[in-house]
Amino acid sequence: MRGKYCKNGIIAGSVGSDCSNTWKGILYGVQLLSEGMQWRIGNGGCVKFWTDAWIPNFGPLIGHFLNPLSNEQSRENVADYFQSSEWHINKLSKVLPWCVIQRILSVHVDNEQGVRDKVIWGLSENGEFSVRSAYSIHFEDENEAIWDWNFIWKLKILLRVSHFLWVLLHGKLLSNEHRASRGLNVDIACNRCKMGCENMEHVFRGCTGTTDTWEDIWKGVSKSRSFKVDWKEWLLQNLKCSKIVIKKWPNYLIFAVSLWFIWKWRCEQVFNDNLKMPSSPGMVIMKYVDDWWNANSMRDRGTEFQICSITSEPPPVEWIKLNVDGSRNFDLGSIVAGGVFRDNNHNWLGGFAMNKGVGSALEAEMWGILEGIRIAWKAGYKKLIVETDSTVAVHLIKANSAQNHQLFSIAHACRKYMEKDCSCLIRHGYRESNRVADSLAKLGHSMDVGTVMFQKPPPQISIFLLLKYLSFLMRI
Repeated sequence: MRGKYCKNGIIAGSVGSDCSNTWKGILYGVQLLSEGMQWRIGNGGCVKFWTDAWIPNFGPLIGHFLNPLSNEQSRENVADYFQSSEWHINKLSKVLPWCVIQRILSVHVDNEQGVRDKVIWGLSENGEFSVRSAYSIHFEDENEAIWDWNFIWKLKILLRVSHFLWVLLHGKLLSNEHRASRGLNVDIACNRCKMGCENMEHVFRGCTGTTDTWEDIWKGVSKSRSFKVDWKEWLLQNLKCSKIVIKKWPNYLIFAVSLWFIWKWRCEQVFNDNLKMPSSPGMVIMKYVDDWWNANSMRDRGTEFQICSITSEPPPVEWIKLNVDGSRNFDLGSIVAGGVFRDNNHNWLGGFAMNKGVGSALEAEMWGILEGIRIAWKAGYKKLIVETDSTVAVHLIKANSAQNHQLFSIAHACRKYMEKDCSCLIRHGYRESNRVADSLAKLGHSMDVGTVMFQKPPPQISIFLLLKYLSFLMRI
């Protein structure tokens, strides 16, 4: 098998008319894997710049080339466009549009620490393969992808109702239409009203029995409940509506529980011919909501909260503290970072702001940490405490085993600087105590790509420095 089908370590072959189902499945899996594979850049020496996928969630660059690709250019590696620890922007600008170059600038190339390039699974943040992410390539309907239903897990509703909604919103409830599509010998007509095809929309707002239930639920309540809007839009609007409609109950709670009861009663009617519907379904639902709400309100009243003041603690004597923060413009995708150095008396020692093109929020945090440590090392700070409000970034730098992570190269560079002839610690700090670094980072959105140093505090952050200094004096 290996000698015949795995030439040079790669499964080769085509689907013929006489292929077994097993071989067809293997070839289909190979195609699926190839679409999810991506290079994690180390030193860039093994990755083809134009034809390999190495920019997270972007694909090969060959489709963005401004001119016809020559044979010589097709052999170029990522390292060929990197010089003296920086991307060769002049060379990039001759072959790629600026919007693509900005995305390249956020990719870290480690040509100093000897990190090797590695093939990882590009559809997960940690670079590890998962069956779920693989199925998402071909089995997720494109129209379904635009509907993000994850917010339902944050709704204050019964857990069983949350699980029911998740199945409903992903179209997995077994209506008669769905059962027939799976090859079950059933009539697709509605068992209750005997009118029309029983799909999801019919079950929850098309059947005459269901419409009567909705009327009884909202009886005496001034509420727009038009069924004329699109099916999914109707679900989305009602589940995101937190307006108080009855007693202290939000609209989404009543709506979600009503959907659950409608499906429960539908199943009981289909599979139990002797079942009798309650004379007032709305009253049954409201009683259920009332009991659950009161039980949870009593539990909430037993919770005690403590308000505490969050301030940035100064470092020990002879230590320097670096507060760093990253920021991302979600409209443009641009990422920036900033940091401030202070001594144990909260004196300003320096600050910086940087613009790293286009990337993710975590990339912004990681670049800010790396740039801050670089500046501290060049300034001769031998005892450094790095504080960031990103727990993910802290964990990634401390976890040396995360070699498949897309940002492993940046994390590895941070660790190498921290292991040099100095004492360097990194820890998490609350966002409220990191406002100076946050303000410096936001200055990067109005900058060109690169780093700007501040020997003195810029005017935009003077108020934050004054407040921090006053809080420091009050603790002395």
